[in-house]
Amino acid sequence: MSFLCGTLHRDRGRSKRICNEGADLDDLRQRLSRILDAPRNLNGREGVEQGTSRGAALGSGASGPWVEQDAGGVKGVLPSEVAALLGAEEAQTPFGPCLEVRASYRVEYRHGLHRLCDFLSLDLRKLDRLCGGVGQVHVSPEEILFLDLETTGLSLGVGTWVFLVGLGFFEKGKYHTRQLFLRNFEEERALLYRASRMMERFRIVVTFNGKRFDLPLLEARLALHGQDDCISSLTHWDLLHPAKRLWKGRLEDCRLDTVEGARLGVCREERDIRGERIPEGYLRFIHSGDASFLRRIVHHNAADLLTLLVLAVHVHKCCEDLDPRETNLVSLGQYLERTGSHEEGVKCYRIASQRGLGQHERERALFLLAQRRKREGRAEEALAAWEMLAKEGVAWGVAACEELAKHHEHRSKDLAKAVYYVEKALGGDIFLEGPMRLKLEKRLSRLRKKVGKIPCK
Repeated sequence: MSFLCGTLHRDRGRSKRICNEGADLDDLRQRLSRILDAPRNLNGREGVEQGTSRGAALGSGASGPWVEQDAGGVKGVLPSEVAALLGAEEAQTPFGPCLEVRASYRVEYRHGLHRLCDFLSLDLRKLDRLCGGVGQVHVSPEEILFLDLETTGLSLGVGTWVFLVGLGFFEKGKYHTRQLFLRNFEEERALLYRASRMMERFRIVVTFNGKRFDLPLLEARLALHGQDDCISSLTHWDLLHPAKRLWKGRLEDCRLDTVEGARLGVCREERDIRGERIPEGYLRFIHSGDASFLRRIVHHNAADLLTLLVLAVHVHKCCEDLDPRETNLVSLGQYLERTGSHEEGVKCYRIASQRGLGQHERERALFLLAQRRKREGRAEEALAAWEMLAKEGVAWGVAACEELAKHHEHRSKDLAKAVYYVEKALGGDIFLEGPMRLKLEKRLSRLRKKVGKIPCK
């Protein structure tokens, strides 16, 4: 505790914390009390803004709280006044109340390029494969939950609180969002209980980077409060991974805001708030009652729940269209191969080898196509691709020559051709790194010895 009441002295390059000898223990207790009780010291604050109405949550086609950009006059808000500010209702649980913001959208509502109802006609087994599954799921859209969390930080430690749980789902012909908001830290147990009970009826949960963050954090907070694990039984579709496979090398990064702007046609409005400012905005409310950002945070989370849905639609569409200008078909083809969809992967390679962006991508696609045919025992197709690369290839010409040398040494037994292709690889214009050059030189030496042992006819 000495660091709370001491001063920092530096002596010969070393730091020492020295406690003031006359420090008053009662004063220390008071200081600690003020720090720990900061979230509760909001009594007597006035000036809550009551400007909420049941208009369109994010535009026509939705019903819910009006969440336009906050102006001034929302500072000094009591936790008890937040419900009116957000247009929320109190949901009762065995552990007390928590706030719930509700909105509903007609399925014809358009978010960017896609309508919400487009999700209802997707091949969900294909979407499951794209998200790492085996494509054997048999679910209806009503059994799929879209999940997005807002938190006080980005670590998975116990000091990171979940203060907004956003849930989206289809029910009775509409798309509904439920956002559970934490007015103060004492309500976290109630909020988590409410969230877990709502998640129980679903079979699949859809997130963006949820594998590394949202779900582990939610599981940790539930365990901290001794509540049942409602997550491990759910199939998880993390859309970050198919997004990376589809747009690697096409976008500067695969952050959700980058993807939605570049691929989904979603333009965030001025009333939104950048994701990195959300923890700061919430903590300002907790510590001082400054609610200036709360409605914008709720708006941001609601928009994320819509973006998750149309992102799933667009991922599926890209895998149907196979447009090499928009999609990295080489990366997609490799993933489809790994998941057992070999012919779908080959289709991606064929298109990319003909219309891929840049020579390197086209050559790589052709080489991967040849490797797939080699594994299938379809040597003639593999040979045709390798020979084309050996003749015209730049980046992948050496690799193709090596494969041709292997084929003629071990399968066709034409050692002269094997020597020819190794010499071609070594004598080309491509710079060969040490290990590759050494490997080819060893192969050439071995081949020459074999050729020397063959008796003349």
